[in-house]
Amino acid sequence: MNEEYRHLQLDVQVDDDGTIYCTPKDENEREYNFLTWWGNWLYYFGLESADMTVTLSHDYGTAQAKINVIGADTSYIILWVAAPLATEMILLALVTAYIIRYITKPRFSKKAVLYVGTITFSDTGLGAHLMTLKKHKLKPYNNFKNLWNPFKPLTVNVGGISVSAEKNIRISKFPISQKDKRS
Repeated sequence: MNEEYRHLQLDVQVDDDGTIYCTPKDENEREYNFLTWWGNWLYYFGLESADMTVTLSHDYGTAQAKINVIGADTSYIILWVAAPLATEMILLALVTAYIIRYITKPRFSKKAVLYVGTITFSDTGLGAHLMTLKKHKLKPYNNFKNLWNPFKPLTVNVGGISVSAEKNIRISKFPISQKDKRS
């Protein structure tokens, strides 16, 4: 056999009239199961698809033959080639979308601070109010616990107030609940 197809085995048969039939065959079997399903499309694209021209050399002379390569049937292509490839492409697209959304999700800036005030003294007769402010840095809220879902805005509860990070390093405040109005 020529060098390219030396790995094939020859099945030699002699007919009654003296004709010798040499049939190249490949004894390598491929087992199909769930583990091989994922990358099976890669194996398929490496298969021989064009007709093979084989040269047989022997002491009595040489001969050339063309072997017709039979393509895979449609059910094999759908189940073992197209389905794994489509599944892997969809998973790759979802993972890529998740990573891009996670990286581009609005976060609180390094210097973002929220001051939460509490009225400690109020005299409505005099119109005097005493308010104490507590400073809350927002950068510590940029952790994975708050960012794991990139499809929801980064919304945290800071000092009893819900705030959300928006694009362009803006912070938006959500409506105050009844509990917040009483305090």
